[in-house]
Amino acid sequence: EPNQPMVFKQKKMLVEQIICSRHIASFYRLLKTIKVLQGGMKDGRSHYQSQIKSKLWHWNHY
Repeated sequence: EPNQPMVFKQKKMLVEQIICSRHIASFYRLLKTIKVLQGGMKDGRSHYQSQIKSKLWHWNHY
């Protein structure tokens, strides 16, 4: 049949698209987790810094 290769090509493209979209989804998930981790680290750091500042403030004012 003459249209057989065409169907095969379309199927191959579809499979590639599915694989690609899966990769992109997992990549975005990875980015999100990295961002969350970085945000958590930043929050922790700022919390730590504010604790130090308040301690210094207490030491300076008492």
